[in-house]
Amino acid sequence: MRLLIRLICLFLIFFIIVWPTKYIIAKPLELSEAIKIALTSHPSINAADAIFKAESLSITPLYFPENPKIGIMSENNLKSWTLSQELSFPSKYYYRGLIQKQRSLFFREDVIIKKLQLRGRVISTYYELFQREKTLELLGMQKELLTEIARIAETLRTVGKTTIQDEMRAHLEQAKIENEILVAEQDVIQSKAKIKELLENATEDTEKIQLPALKKPKLTVTIKQLRALFQSLSTTSTISSTSTSSSLEALAPSLKLISWQVAEANAQKDLANSSYWPDLEFSYQQSLERDIDDKKIFLGLKIPLWFLGKENFDSNAAAAKVVSAQKNLETSKRELQSTLRALSSKMEAKENILNLYSSTLIPQGVSIINSSRSAYKAGRINFLEILESERTVYQLKTTYYQELKEYAETIAEIESNLGQSISSIPFEGVL
Repeated sequence: MRLLIRLICLFLIFFIIVWPTKYIIAKPLELSEAIKIALTSHPSINAADAIFKAESLSITPLYFPENPKIGIMSENNLKSWTLSQELSFPSKYYYRGLIQKQRSLFFREDVIIKKLQLRGRVISTYYELFQREKTLELLGMQKELLTEIARIAETLRTVGKTTIQDEMRAHLEQAKIENEILVAEQDVIQSKAKIKELLENATEDTEKIQLPALKKPKLTVTIKQLRALFQSLSTTSTISSTSTSSSLEALAPSLKLISWQVAEANAQKDLANSSYWPDLEFSYQQSLERDIDDKKIFLGLKIPLWFLGKENFDSNAAAAKVVSAQKNLETSKRELQSTLRALSSKMEAKENILNLYSSTLIPQGVSIINSSRSAYKAGRINFLEILESERTVYQLKTTYYQELKEYAETIAEIESNLGQSISSIPFEGVL
């Protein structure tokens, strides 16, 4: 009786602890969850965040002057202490801090670009895994169909309606499918390993990664609106040293990145122009002797006397860097517009292909294969004809999933270039 009670208790423990865990592990990995995990835990994002934080923390110290100097002097056995301080012209502190601020904004934009790129990798790998799993599933169905066809061929041969060659061909095709299944299984394992790397070991067991059924991503903008958005990239106003995040909000991430370089170059030019103004040097000296009350105060100016050979060249060099940065921004605008136009055309073509496959080609292929099976059973067509029909449907379905993967990748690439969502693919946590 005690043994029975113990067995029941063990069963209850298994049911309460192990059984729910099994279903938790088997829970499908949603794309939104995969993107969220990657964006919060991938080391490349953490490293970029750390650099941005370091650059941001370096801003405030630049608004302060250098530390003062305190010293003790001995002259003819007379001792005194001194305090000296160098002070730059006030605008120089402002522009030094502004330069570092623009540099930190550059690194902040670099974090966003890295997040967008990582999101694109997750989407590509996610849809690749889905496509390979579907291919493996279709190969399994092909294997079952060929087994059925082989049985039909064997039955037809016994009644003299087909030859032994058809039966042998069916078995040969089965062997080929077995080999293709082995290759497809390795492809699935490879894609799961990619997912595991992107999720930073968030899923310990690669084999237990499961995906839900994926549908074609839906666009939230029309092609006309998208192309108008591309065109607006060329109307960006001139970037100055005082440009703010709000004034550059409409820019694509790659253009924002270069825009902060333009703003930094402008601030460097303003700093170079400030070098024409004099700096201040102050010092105070007091005797340490009890019976001597000797105090000295010194106030001096650092005059840019050799500005024709120094400050002028610094200012001209800074101005040339501004021109270079502005031209780089213009070049990037043109390249981005060209890239986005090509991607939008590709996306439109992929969408039309997917609609054609899902609404026409695949349904017609399935209808043909169903009638071919009936015709083969009745002996009206030979083995090669039904095999060709089976292969055609298999190719149609695998091509559809390949096109679906490329369609999602194209949308993700457009969104990465634009820095905003245009589809139903999850976008949270990027900006």
